[in-house]
Order: sequence, then structure tokens, then C-alpha cells
Amino acid sequence: MNISAKNAKNIRAPIPLTNSEGEVHELTDKDFASAVAFSDLPQNLKQKLEEIKMTHNSELFIDDHNNNSLLPPVNLKLPMPPMKPPKDELLIDNQNSLKSSSQNLYETDYMLWLETTLEQIKQRQINQLDWDNLAEEIEGLKISLHHQVDNYLRSLLIHLLLYQYWTTEREKSGSDWRDKIYNLRDELANLLEYSKTLYSYFVNRIDVIYPRARKSVILKTELSLTTFPEKCPFSVEQLLDLDFYPEL
Repeated sequence: MNISAKNAKNIRAPIPLTNSEGEVHELTDKDFASAVAFSDLPQNLKQKLEEIKMTHNSELFIDDHNNNSLLPPVNLKLPMPPMKPPKDELLIDNQNSLKSSSQNLYETDYMLWLETTLEQIKQRQINQLDWDNLAEEIEGLKISLHHQVDNYLRSLLIHLLLYQYWTTEREKSGSDWRDKIYNLRDELANLLEYSKTLYSYFVNRIDVIYPRARKSVILKTELSLTTFPEKCPFSVEQLLDLDFYPEL
């Protein structure tokens, strides 16, 4: 007799049960719902149930006419519903998704990425920040500021050297050179005014940049190498002084 739990609900007639002493009992609906077909079980489980049958004389068993064996009642357990991920895992997944979206935005719409990142920083949304690209941008900003200082300094040194030593051209170009010198100093002042670190960088770069500026002036003027000092003739104060213009 193959009995499944699925069909047990539809059967209302009493089912005869026998114990090890041959006494007959009836299997009610309640008992029936806890029974399974012995013939459907794996061989190793059948053997185990046979052992249980031999050691529990008072236990009731269901006759299985197909297999000539007795099956003890078995408590059927419904499958557990799938467990939902913990809230922490859901939060992490959501944050990772937002972070991935921000990284894609960096490649597709740089300006929107800047606005989004700025808002995330203001809102202290540190788990959503695109840290890799943000670090790259900060490093890039530092390099950009250094390049600006170098370029302004080099151009300033070139025009100061031209103004001081290319006297034959001063009458024609002197006014333009003065304007250029003034604008370069103003740009440098804007960069250095609020950063002691950048000011220190500027001071340390003078001896590095001057030889390059000197070489550019020599090529432009075609004057003798001895015309221009090998070391920078201008102090830090003179370089930044808006009213200083060198004379021979």
C-alpha cells in the first residue's frame, strides 16, 4: 500500500494498522497525514526503519502489502521557506550598487559625477562614494596646481629676463612685457595666497625652472650665453612684487 502525504487529505476511510503483536488499529486522518509510503524510501532508510520496528514492540506500523514490511508513523515536515538575506547584507548590496553606478557615471558624465560626489560628501554618505575615482581626482588636482605654478613661474622668469637684458627690443615690446609680467604675478598670487604648502613648492621650484627659462630666452634673443646669469638674479620677493621691473 503506497500512501503519500499529498493524497492523505482526500482519504476519509479508516486505515487498518497492526502492531508487532497482531493487534489491529485504525489509522485516522490525523495519523494518516504523518505517514509516508515505505516502498518510496531509499534502501538504507528502509533498513533503519526495520531496526526501529524490531525494537519498539508497542509502536503501530502501517502494512505495506507491496513490500511485506511495516512502516512506523513519520512526522512529515513542510519545507522551510527561503530565508531572506539579513538587512545588513541588503544594505551592503544596495550601497555596492550605488557605488557601481557612481563609477559608471564618472566615465559617462563627468560633470554629473562631480555634482553627485559633492552632494554625497555634504550628506556624509561615505559608503556610496566612488573612492577610487575620487582619490584619482584629488591627486590630479594636486598635480594640476603644481603644473600651474611651474608654468606661471617659467613665463614670469622669461619675461623678466627679456625686459632686463634684451634692451634693443624693450622700446618696442616693453609695454607688452610689463603687462604680461603683471598678469603672471597676479595669477601666482591667487594660487599662493591661501596655501603655505603651495607657496613652499613655488619657492623650491625657482632654481629648477630658471635654467629652462634662461635657455628659452637665449634661443629667442640669440644673445650670448654670458648675457644671462646662470643663477636666478631675482629674489622671491621681487618675483611676486607687482611693482618691480628690473633695469640694467
